[in-house]
Amino acid sequence: MLNFITDQVTGNHESDHEGGGHCNPCCSICMGILLIIIAPYVIWNTEGDYVKTMRALDAAGKTAVEPCPYNDAGSCANCKLDTLKEQQLVFLACDFENMKTLSNLQKDGFGLSALAPMVNGVEKAVKFSWSAEMYQWKQTSKDPIKLQMDVMDCTAAGTLDDDSDPDQTKRRQLCCAGPSTPGRKKFKAEYYGATKTCQPYKGATGNQETASSFAISAEDDLEDDLEKGVEEFEEISAEESPGEVTKDMLNTSSSRVESISVRRASDVGRVGLLRKGGSSDSRRRRTSFTCEFPCYHWDQDWFSEAATDPKTWSPTPTFISQVGWLKGAPAKNLNLPYNDATSFISDVTIGGIEIGTFDPISGALGSTTARLSQTGASQGEDLSTAVAQKETWDGVNVTTYTRDVEWTAKEAFIGAKTNCLVSRRAATYQPGDLRMCFQRSTLSKVSVIAAVTKTAAGGYSLVVSKDHLRAKTKLRSSAEGYRMRADWSLLVLSTFTL
Repeated sequence: MLNFITDQVTGNHESDHEGGGHCNPCCSICMGILLIIIAPYVIWNTEGDYVKTMRALDAAGKTAVEPCPYNDAGSCANCKLDTLKEQQLVFLACDFENMKTLSNLQKDGFGLSALAPMVNGVEKAVKFSWSAEMYQWKQTSKDPIKLQMDVMDCTAAGTLDDDSDPDQTKRRQLCCAGPSTPGRKKFKAEYYGATKTCQPYKGATGNQETASSFAISAEDDLEDDLEKGVEEFEEISAEESPGEVTKDMLNTSSSRVESISVRRASDVGRVGLLRKGGSSDSRRRRTSFTCEFPCYHWDQDWFSEAATDPKTWSPTPTFISQVGWLKGAPAKNLNLPYNDATSFISDVTIGGIEIGTFDPISGALGSTTARLSQTGASQGEDLSTAVAQKETWDGVNVTTYTRDVEWTAKEAFIGAKTNCLVSRRAATYQPGDLRMCFQRSTLSKVSVIAAVTKTAAGGYSLVVSKDHLRAKTKLRSSAEGYRMRADWSLLVLSTFTL
């Protein structure tokens, strides 16, 4: 008897309750009636679908056969396939057989033949993929940085909120528009600098740090800000405490006022004034707002696509004095972007049964780095380049290179840090250097119940069942016609996912 359990499907739902008010009584009543009507249907079908699923799995457990005895090593040995019938359910829990290594790519599937002699490795996989990159300068125009602000960050906006400043324009002008505003200072501290996310560029001071007139001196506006604080306190206190509100009252504790100090106008910006309700009320006045700042970045790194000419950069970085750039194709036999893959899945079996036509296997192929193995003595030559032009553009010294030779195994080495084929022996790379990195699929074993069908050669291959494992449910989703657990070769079938 083969026993199964199903995994419950859970999800994370995020909801933003910020500012949510009370629901209208009529609306609440209607929603309640609707839920009362829907609930029995949902409960009935949920339980019914569970029963249907259990029955389908139970039926599969009774009819599936095990052609391969379980092996502690994870392999399927002494499989008896001669007794199998067309579309019969089989249970297999085995490692894959006949997987290939990187060395097999030399003669089977690697597209860049000039580098094939360097492609060696002992790690086995169902599928290998690879991609080429070039070391180069590249400008990245990043999305603007959206900086979350509040009156705690900028006290000048202490009297403004979403009611008095619905489009946040005043708060942005007060707190972010000028070079000395709190928003600008916060942005620079967190994001701006030669080694940070947003790097300095020419014209930044003129383009970004203007409108200094928007900066407000809280000390100069002490009395004005204080009076605004008194007025707001009067508005929210008039119903419960009619009469004159004095400055002394602002120093007292209240369920409607967190803290107000009359010593400095900047403290007014820290006041937690509430429109209605206590500090835990969801109707608290909203004072937060968002400021945006332009963000640019320049990297010298490995990229899979050829970057544009540095002379087209806009804007121009202030911290870069020299830039190298390869013009044209990286090599005679290579253009970017370049990536390719070879699958050996058609030759792979599990317990002697072919898996090439079993689509769920293809959908479960994850990937990880494939490690190269050095074979033979490398020639020790770097891939040659020629200097085409040197010029100074907008204060940056630009050196343009060209290359009209092929990249071959003669100029390919295994990188000390990358485990990729690289075109330069030294670890200090230069613009125009190339590298080729490999990936392999991680899937090497499965536990599966599926149907079998005869192949033209007289063997069997796995297929999705047409007649079994198809629970006709209404609310629960279920993979039809098979059950599979990737990267498992256990006899304990309760690990199957539905």
